[in-house]
Amino acid sequence: MKHLHLRLCLSLMLPLAACGGGGGDTSSSSGDSQALSLGSDSDAARELAMVMQLAAQRLGELPGHGSSASSSTAGSVGGAKAAQQSSCSGGGTVSSQAAPGTHDFSYFGAQTLSVSGEQKQYAQCVQPLGSASSESETLNGSIESASTAAAGDGSRLYYQLLGSGSSSYSSMVSVSSGGSSASFSASYLGEVETQLQSNGDEDIRAVLQTRVSDSQNDSRVYTFGPNGAPFIVALNNGVALSLSGSYQYQTPGCSGGRASVATPSALQFDSSSGVPVAGELELNSGSHQLHLVFQTDGSAVVQLDGATLAPLSATQVHSALWRNPC
Repeated sequence: MKHLHLRLCLSLMLPLAACGGGGGDTSSSSGDSQALSLGSDSDAARELAMVMQLAAQRLGELPGHGSSASSSTAGSVGGAKAAQQSSCSGGGTVSSQAAPGTHDFSYFGAQTLSVSGEQKQYAQCVQPLGSASSESETLNGSIESASTAAAGDGSRLYYQLLGSGSSSYSSMVSVSSGGSSASFSASYLGEVETQLQSNGDEDIRAVLQTRVSDSQNDSRVYTFGPNGAPFIVALNNGVALSLSGSYQYQTPGCSGGRASVATPSALQFDSSSGVPVAGELELNSGSHQLHLVFQTDGSAVVQLDGATLAPLSATQVHSALWRNPC
């Protein structure tokens, strides 16, 4: 099973970038205390970056995500067996057992299907990262990953349950070098369901809260589907990205808030620069709507509540996608 590793922890802790409000309407002026500031081209750039980070970094690289879930089957379909507890190499314990034999895929039409996979319960489980004794990971909480057998069309459904009840699944990475040390932690609570087609098309659906922090007290909270409906990320033919659902965040660099996102037409990306060159992105928060239409040169036409704002140049779009917005 793949766990959160050092590269991901570091990627979540990029230096804070400026978070421009552009003089737009604030949450108080819209009458919604959870609304985002959506009033300028800089707001559009910020939310473009945030949405893409949420889709790619924080959902696409979850521990146990994707096809890796099917490779770590502790038992066969037919129900959980007695848990087997073992010691972790650096201290603490991990208990493993087969996942229940069926799962209700509530984000894909409430299908109850046979699955095979495993449950793990960690208690201060410390393990080294690679061969470097100065880097270690401490795991706590439960994680359950399983998948169906391939359907007639070759597709599979996967799920990950991260945490249990109100208790999160967490990972803390500690690094020591030259007499100094640093730590990076992430915790997860919720469920992710994924459908993977035989041609590689992927549909990820999540209701999940993620908290990340470091030893410098930089703490951030990201929530997929805060209204209880799943946040959806779909990749078709390896090039067309579709997004839908609500999200919410709070960071030191941005006041944050809640919004919903949709792609009226799927985003298409340039293979060399990685910027969208076709498609539309629609953001709604409070009483406001931002609409971005991506052009073949990598720029974006920006509309706020139907009125055209200053466009985002290709350079601005590229910059937004390759920095931490908050």
